[in-house]
Amino acid sequence: MRAKSTELANIVGHPFNPSSSKQVAEVVYTELGFKPTHTTPTGLVSTDDQELKKTGHPVAKGIIEYRRLSKMKGTYSDNLVFWSIPDANGIPRVHTTLKTTRTETGRLSSADPMNFQNIPTRNKEGKAIKNGFIAPDGWLLGEGDLGQIEMCVQAHAANCKGLIELFLRGDDPHTVTASKIFGVPYEEAAKSKYRYPTKRANFGIIYLIGALGLSEQI
Repeated sequence: MRAKSTELANIVGHPFNPSSSKQVAEVVYTELGFKPTHTTPTGLVSTDDQELKKTGHPVAKGIIEYRRLSKMKGTYSDNLVFWSIPDANGIPRVHTTLKTTRTETGRLSSADPMNFQNIPTRNKEGKAIKNGFIAPDGWLLGEGDLGQIEMCVQAHAANCKGLIELFLRGDDPHTVTASKIFGVPYEEAAKSKYRYPTKRANFGIIYLIGALGLSEQI
């Protein structure tokens, strides 16, 4: 993060705090001359990632990357260290509480001390953090998947023959959708660059996401 902050300072010509919305707005919209297109509910110029991406400037891209790294460190790495408690062998361990009644979708939620279900795994930092979860000797880490439960409920509630047949075949709905949208074979569509956007679309549509929200997510 320090290296990224220094890199941004060198591009702009002076140091600034990439975590400060006010300083970011000053750099991007005043010094670099980009026109703001959105304001916050309080009337301030928006400097969220979607707005910064519109500029296409290296400084904006660097700020977004800095924020990502900052979240990885603060929300995940630092918190895991903070909430860890040494076990009988002195090895730091963290435990979460799985709750069964907190979500409208019927899925499990994780809390106390933190949510272990939202640790990113699509980038190298997230994968490195996930690799830090190691079971004690004689124990195993288990992994569970609810198997597209929302899509299954939707298929049943709508009596959608296409979806029902898809599940009976054992196919993945997101991969099938990706194959149709991008016009690639099923095996090719399983790649993240095809499957992930259509996964966001499939789940988003179930929860009545708007066109703007969907376009931002994918």
